[in-house]
Amino acid sequence: MRTPSFFAAIALAAGIAGTGAFVPAAMADDDARGPASAGGFLTVAEIYQRLAGDGYSRIEEIEFDDGKYEVEAIDSQGREVELDLDPRTGRILKVDYDD
Repeated sequence: MRTPSFFAAIALAAGIAGTGAFVPAAMADDDARGPASAGGFLTVAEIYQRLAGDGYSRIEEIEFDDGKYEVEAIDSQGREVELDLDPRTGRILKVDYDD
């Protein structure tokens, strides 16, 4: 199991390198028509960096499915959340709180 510090190191390395090219295998698109082939979509690394910058941690899963990014993370108040994000803007469309 990967620890939050592992993901923080990835975000830091991506920010320093300026490329954002490396993301863990768990953060991949499941939709064959995913962001890689659809112009104008944010990359998984960009989604990760935006969420980390907004205070989310333990961003353990980022998937592209049904035309949106689906993310599991911990919000800034320590709650487990599932987020749906717009693939073009990164805007949070929906937040579900895990019980």
